[in-house]
Amino acid sequence: MTRFLRGSLLALGLLGAEAPVLTATPLVVEGRLVNAVPLPTRADTTRRDASRLPVGTFIYGITFNGNAVGATTSIIARDGQGWIAIDSLPGVSSEWRFTNDFAPLTVRQAAPAAGLDVQLIYSPGHVRGPARLPAQMGGDKTIDAAIPAGTIASGMETLVVMTADLAQGRRITLPSFSATTNAVANVTAEVVGSESVTVPAGTFDTWKVQVTGGETPYTLWVRKDAPHVAVKQALAGQPVVIELQSIR
Repeated sequence: MTRFLRGSLLALGLLGAEAPVLTATPLVVEGRLVNAVPLPTRADTTRRDASRLPVGTFIYGITFNGNAVGATTSIIARDGQGWIAIDSLPGVSSEWRFTNDFAPLTVRQAAPAAGLDVQLIYSPGHVRGPARLPAQMGGDKTIDAAIPAGTIASGMETLVVMTADLAQGRRITLPSFSATTNAVANVTAEVVGSESVTVPAGTFDTWKVQVTGGETPYTLWVRKDAPHVAVKQALAGQPVVIELQSIR
């Protein structure tokens, strides 16, 4: 998968305009509160190489409280000299265009029935564009913000993880810009274990990765073999699970 849908966007897709915001739930690991103290936004030295991404269409099933409620389609493809990643489920679509080192170029997100329409343009050190958001996501705003070097767009975290050199204990820090908050925050992906995971697409040896610091913390299981295709995700504090069904 390119990037699993943020909790708030997922809720809009499943529940419509009246969906509540799925806020960031504190994540506790071995009795320790993760990401309790904000850090200065900065990128680590992770080598970023989008040429390591898998090209294809990935279908994921979504369950809520153990019941199937829908599916999301993720596409990763070449786009001229760069890349494009698209996520869609009924009523919600997200599109990222980016360079080979994951520098975002444009981001578009739309959920017309819910009143969401985001169109951002990135340039070195800057992001701008209109963001029409539902009231529960902060309302309408015009984005015009300076961003640190190495910043990615919110939702691109999984893309970077898929191409990283992963191992037990590996920790990746990514400055990520969110239109909802109109700010950059550190998002951290940490490999906390390895598990055999069975999903509709099959059984996979996976790295278990905890992603914190964004709008909704989540746990991600990615295939150990590179590229690290995402096979499962669980939102922290929410009864939502997303599992790989097929790859085309």
